[in-house]
Parts: sequence; C-alpha cells; structure tokens
Amino acid sequence: MEIPKKFQDLLSLYRNETIIRLLSEWTSPNRLEKIDQVLDARLHGLQVAIESPSDLHNASASTRSCEAFGVYQVHVISSEVKKTSGKSASQGAWKWTFVHKHKNTQDFISEMKRQGVLLAGASLKGKLSLEKIPVDKPLCLLFGNEDRGLSEEALSSCEYEFTIPMQGMMESLNLSVAVGISVYETAKRMRPLQAGEALDANTLKAIYLIQAIGIEKAKLLLKRGLA
Repeated sequence: MEIPKKFQDLLSLYRNETIIRLLSEWTSPNRLEKIDQVLDARLHGLQVAIESPSDLHNASASTRSCEAFGVYQVHVISSEVKKTSGKSASQGAWKWTFVHKHKNTQDFISEMKRQGVLLAGASLKGKLSLEKIPVDKPLCLLFGNEDRGLSEEALSSCEYEFTIPMQGMMESLNLSVAVGISVYETAKRMRPLQAGEALDANTLKAIYLIQAIGIEKAKLLLKRGLA
C-alpha cells in the first residue's frame, strides 16, 4: 500500500516507534485515545476512486464520507476541479485520508492491478445492486463525473458494475451522497472480513501523529528529541 510522499522522508529518517514515542509526548491523552480508536476501525481492503470530478465541494464531501466510515485510501483521477480550497466541505478529512492523484484512468487502473484490487464501478446500468458486490477481496469503489458518469475505459476495466437501488422519481444521486451510501453499505459488510493488505499498525499511527501535530512542527520535535 503506497504511503503519500509527504510522509516518506520522515518515515525513512526515523523508526516508527521513535516517532510514536516522541510525538505522543506532545499529544493530549484524549487525542491519543481517539487516534487509537480510529486506527482500530480503519478498513484496509476498501478504497474509493473518483474519475474526472468537476465539482470541488462534491469531491471534498466524498472524502469526508470515506473518512467517517473508515476508508482512508481515496483516488482522484484526472481531476477537472479548479485549484481552490475545498477544506470546508471535507471538514479536515484530508488530514486523515491518503488522497492519491492519477493523471489518467489508465495509470489508476494499472496501480489497482499492481495492488491486486478489484474494481466496482457505479453506473445507472449496473447489473449488481450495491449490497450484492462481493467483499471478500480487496475492492475499490469507482465513481464517475457528476454529469457524464464513468468513462467507457473505466467501466470496461471493472470486475463489477453496480447501481444503488432507488424507489423515488429521481434516477441518480449527488456524487457525495452516492459515495457516502456506497461506502457505508460496503464497509459494513467488509469490516468483519478485513480483506486487503494492511499498513503496519505503527506506520499508520506514526503518520496520524505527524498529521495531528503538523509536519513542520513534527520535524522540529523529532530533531530536538534526538539531539
């Protein structure tokens, strides 16, 4: 499982146990307890990807839903979003998720194949209902552009094509709503199985402590602690 580049330097300079020991001294007991609770509930076998998102609020709100339900691996493929801040919609979820950016769909598909992750694409024409997606193997839920949906390239690479059953007059849901429902339902069924390769528990805890304190401050504290 890939670790975001912004953490790699610190993790290569210091052992996980050293980071945890030194940064824990600067983290409140309540914060430490919360981090441990969150880490225990993280899903290693479920990831989410959004292809060509055009609405920053939707993409950020989707990330927030992923984090809330235990998913910390989020992929953004060839984003069409303008470079403005979306932190208000994500409510800080970006700090606790690994957001991987891909230049194009093929790069993303290649990465998923390398990891051995199956793809389940959301589509109005999906043959499987959401609750029928198999969850016994590592899985990535793939969502498309708010207007166009998933590209043919993405759909043709999916092992599963699913839809969310609806009983109202509307034919589709807002992107962030669809992501939230899909992640909640899939996570609920996958959690007892915990399919997928997990990061070392200490690695993820070290990363979360770095995030809780801030990377620049963490660098100073680690350097001072080993001086």
